[in-house]
Amino acid sequence: MASKEKRRNTVSFSTIISLILIISTVIVFTVLLFLSYESMLVKAQNNGKTVVDSTSYTFCDAVNTALRESNDPSVVNEKDMENINRICDLIAQNFDGSVYLVTADGRIITSNNPDLNFETLIPSVIANNGEVQATRYMEGKTYVTAGYKLDQLDVWCICSTCVDSSLVFSEFRSVILVPAGISVLFAIVLFVLAIQLTFAPVREMSKTIKKVSEGDYSARVDKRYTDASDLRSVTSAGDIVTMAATLNEMIDKLENSESDRQIFISSIAHDIRTPLTSINGFVTAIMDGTIPPENVDKYLGLIKQEINRIRELVVSMTEASSLSHVDPDVMEKFPLNDVITDVVDNLEPQLGEKNITCEVRLSDDPDANMCYGEAQQLCRVIVNIITNAIKFTPNNGKIIVSTAPNKTDRNVKISVEDSGSGIPAEKRNRIFESFYKVDSSRTREGFGLGLYICKQILAGHGQTIYVDEGKELGGAKFVFAFPMAPEDKWDIL
Repeated sequence: MASKEKRRNTVSFSTIISLILIISTVIVFTVLLFLSYESMLVKAQNNGKTVVDSTSYTFCDAVNTALRESNDPSVVNEKDMENINRICDLIAQNFDGSVYLVTADGRIITSNNPDLNFETLIPSVIANNGEVQATRYMEGKTYVTAGYKLDQLDVWCICSTCVDSSLVFSEFRSVILVPAGISVLFAIVLFVLAIQLTFAPVREMSKTIKKVSEGDYSARVDKRYTDASDLRSVTSAGDIVTMAATLNEMIDKLENSESDRQIFISSIAHDIRTPLTSINGFVTAIMDGTIPPENVDKYLGLIKQEINRIRELVVSMTEASSLSHVDPDVMEKFPLNDVITDVVDNLEPQLGEKNITCEVRLSDDPDANMCYGEAQQLCRVIVNIITNAIKFTPNNGKIIVSTAPNKTDRNVKISVEDSGSGIPAEKRNRIFESFYKVDSSRTREGFGLGLYICKQILAGHGQTIYVDEGKELGGAKFVFAFPMAPEDKWDIL
């Protein structure tokens, strides 16, 4: 119940965060749109002022010129009015607004739009020494006005135009508002889609983890969230694909660990039950007289062999848990070539039983010969690997042991390749696990700890081991490394 409540709280929190981000985006766009509209309106007014000022100046100059050509510039006669009216009509034809000839008391002498009253402009005319520049707001419209006083008369030539905010808004709507609205809507859709793409694999991983916690180790995150090459794996972050793939790998390891635990229990039970059954049978036979007294020593020897087998198993298990920790006091330099040669010589009887040829290819580089570590344990690695190769190499087969220096990593790479059947690719990562056997029928002898012990010893020396397919002989090829001897400045002495 608590888990469900927590999950609901998590979803609610993510939803709130999404809403906050969406609302914030809308608010920011709204503010930007408002500022854009104000900017367009101010720009339209400024443009109107420029045009009106220029037109009124032209109108005033034309009227002054006409009056100068008359006999008495201080008196406007009928002929002068005809010229002024003609000038007014000409100006009005090329100007999107109204032109006026106005007296000081606001009386309109002539105009193409005589219905407007300019009494409100007189104070601004006086304040500007005859130059009229004003902005009026009437009935939701803005009127930009400018004018100049005639030279000889107490009369002003005035031009006025309307900056219609509805026209500005219409332009704003078509040029900015509609595209911006579509962009905001598209951005919100993309944002919501991105959130869904982000949380979909997270929800999938959450469901998978829940199943695993309930003991279902077969649960896996869907492939579309783990494979970047899958066309369905469209997420807002590539790291989520990596995370999902890593989660599947962790579940694989958990499943393998559970399988290992079962294998461990069955292996221990098998490897101990078999000799115990033999021991129990021999002891029972001795006690009830089934085995004659003259044969008791023989069966006691068999009992001892079975007890030794149990002891070897216990020792191997104990060693396997401690070999990854190397005592620095026992670290030493040793010649690798001599160790490999001695191991191959000592294994000659096993090689001879199956008529196996062992070819040794040792590097002649001095750095590749001198290694550093716990010599006895590293020698044990070589013995285990070559013995394992002999076990799985058929009669009349071949084994190749080779060395090569890696001065970059300061180690010597050792490879052991055989002409056996090899190891399937899907099992190569597991053969170094404890009690794991490629041959599940258990027809091969041993406890399944040999390769695991090799891995632990090498890990204690900071080295690794892996198996691959042999290119030359076609069987299994084990590759591992020993540390090179550290560079010692006193070695020259």
